[in-house]
Amino acid sequence: QGVVHRDLKPTNLMVGRFGEVLVMDWGIARSLNSSDEPSGQDFLPPTADVTRAGEVVGTPAYMAPEQARGERAGLAADVYALGAVLYHALTSGSPDTGDAHAVWTRLLRGPPPLFADPTRPAPPEELAAICRKAMAAEPSARFADASAFAEATRVWLDGARRRERARALLRSARETQQELERLRTRARERHAEAAAVLNPLRPFDAVEAKRVGWALEEQAAALERDVALAEVQWMQTVRAALTTAPDFVPAHEELATHYAARLVEAEASRRPDEAVRCEALLRAHACSACNANRPVLMKRLLHSLRPSPNRASRLAKPKFRSRRCALSGWKHWPMKPHLCSQK
Repeated sequence: QGVVHRDLKPTNLMVGRFGEVLVMDWGIARSLNSSDEPSGQDFLPPTADVTRAGEVVGTPAYMAPEQARGERAGLAADVYALGAVLYHALTSGSPDTGDAHAVWTRLLRGPPPLFADPTRPAPPEELAAICRKAMAAEPSARFADASAFAEATRVWLDGARRRERARALLRSARETQQELERLRTRARERHAEAAAVLNPLRPFDAVEAKRVGWALEEQAAALERDVALAEVQWMQTVRAALTTAPDFVPAHEELATHYAARLVEAEASRRPDEAVRCEALLRAHACSACNANRPVLMKRLLHSLRPSPNRASRLAKPKFRSRRCALSGWKHWPMKPHLCSQK
């Protein structure tokens, strides 16, 4: 609209019954096309969150440094004030507090340090970055205008909603995984019971003596089919979480842990093709965690893959060659260089 408000702060913002935001108190606003400047004697009220009248207008706690110096306030001054309002929303307090003269004097030297108070809650890093950019000391380093500030905030909100949907999907997947583990346990128990019945019997013993063991084996096979179906459902749900939020690290961790266990099983059963497949998938998801500053996950997974002497002796040595990972220092079995070490 070509108008600078010059006094944006929480008490001048209201939310209507339909969620619309109303900006109040336009008493010191001016048009960008106007050459009029405020006149009169400078007046400082006793607190930093009250509008000052005179040559320097605005509220010191939410005022841009150039506005505090009495310079002509442009769009960047309102962007700074919006950043200060965002800071207030994130920390439940204004960027600077205390006597108005003291706040104004500090503001002449530059913006106050942000998020430095350990007693206030730490905000999401993305929102903190938006706040710091809006409250940059130099007007040229801030968002171009309030629309650019609003767009950056909307992008974060959209990502936050996607991450929340991904969390809900991952919670559902973990519930499925608990059921899957119960089914696996029951299948192992049925196999053990069948073995206890059938192993002592000789091939030529009567069929009637074997029926109980065969029935237990059929139950175990049915449970394993249920395990396979539950694992498909679990995998689809975790992948749906990643489709919703591709950078959702907990889902990558879930899949990396899954493929690490499958890789161990494939190597123990000497299935090299399956081991290569699981290795590639493990590296893909674990490297996503590494890229998200979560290298501890990768080190933990590689530690779980460290071969024991017994395990090494069971593997086909020409096919599986031990090497040392450049990232973690642990020996493990994948034959190709780790993706993290190629960057």
